[in-house]
Amino acid sequence: MQNLETLAKLAKDLPAAYSKNAVALVTRMGEVIEGLSDKPMEWKPSTLKLVQATSDRTKLPRGASIGSMVLGESVLPTPVKLIPMRVYTTRQYWNPDQDSATMICSSPDGEVGYKHGKCKACPYSKFDEIEKKSQCNKTITVLSILEDMSAVFFTNFSKTNYSSGMDWQSLMKKAGVSPYKRIYEMTSGPSPKTKNVEMLKIEPASVDNTTSDKLIPFLEELFRISGEDRKASLASYYEYIEARKDASEISGHLTHSDDTVVLLPGETTGTTVEGGTTSGYKL
Repeated sequence: MQNLETLAKLAKDLPAAYSKNAVALVTRMGEVIEGLSDKPMEWKPSTLKLVQATSDRTKLPRGASIGSMVLGESVLPTPVKLIPMRVYTTRQYWNPDQDSATMICSSPDGEVGYKHGKCKACPYSKFDEIEKKSQCNKTITVLSILEDMSAVFFTNFSKTNYSSGMDWQSLMKKAGVSPYKRIYEMTSGPSPKTKNVEMLKIEPASVDNTTSDKLIPFLEELFRISGEDRKASLASYYEYIEARKDASEISGHLTHSDDTVVLLPGETTGTTVEGGTTSGYKL
């Protein structure tokens, strides 16, 4: 992530209870790791994992159990207190083969998929009245920061958890202020409708859900930076789409013959769990 000078200064100016975490966070955000591949690795937000009964426990940190919320290598204490920054509508089309768990197509804005084109015209986005679902799932993706300023991360709400994302988005709209001016608490529990599926539940913080004025300058700058990164990511994505079109016209092949995978917010080509996967396509 670029242009972090102002954010770094604001992190140092935060109250002592937040400053240490915020300074460490901004430092991580500016890190570039070289030597692990041909291209330097830039920081990306992690994605919250909600552990399901079907989750692969070998890929989870010690102490994680069904219903745990995992961020990186840590199991978060509940309720998770967090501050939302931005909300996106995305789409994800996973291989229907449960043993495959690979991404077939996706869209960072719910408009155009990298493999199958315009989402509204795509047959995989159509709702199947018999199966009562569509193969490509609309997803609510929320970029948040932990209330203690220690981590910035994505939470994906899809399939059974899609309604939880919609409920949270509704709470943000009803608040009538910028998302980062309110604090929320996230918990998990069994779905009342779907057997053996855990769901996320988000409510306004129980004690004081108004973000402290002392945190606002830092959060406003983070909001601005995340918006710039989002615009840059979408621009890069659509340049990639156009390049695919040009390549297909030159080669005479259909665009879906290319098996390249583009990772978007919260996506992974590995095993997925409802409520989140791993880090993805920038912000």
